[in-house]
Amino acid sequence: MSNSEGLFKPGSFARVSIETDRVHGATAVLREAVEKDKAGNYVMVASSGKAERRPVTTGVEDTDYVAITEGLAPGEKVVTMSAMPLKDGSANQAGRRQARRQTRRQAKGRR
Repeated sequence: MSNSEGLFKPGSFARVSIETDRVHGATAVLREAVEKDKAGNYVMVASSGKAERRPVTTGVEDTDYVAITEGLAPGEKVVTMSAMPLKDGSANQAGRRQARRQTRRQAKGRR
């Protein structure tokens, strides 16, 4: 890198970010939503008031997000934080509220 104007001094520090890849149209979740065990990577999906353990295949990652290449459809609600570990089939409040909203909308003839 040229320093013909002498702007860079020895011992100076810089914070940089280098984009190495860009994926368009990827389904991505917060890094903290992806769990791992002996069987592999999985996420907990909020579905009909219950938590569903869903095995996933991950792709590219950055400091905040992980691309999901298999196992999760765009728009599905993923649990990113829970006060207690969720088990497959356990009830979750977010899913119950969402299910009640959908039921109310259907009753009023809306989607």
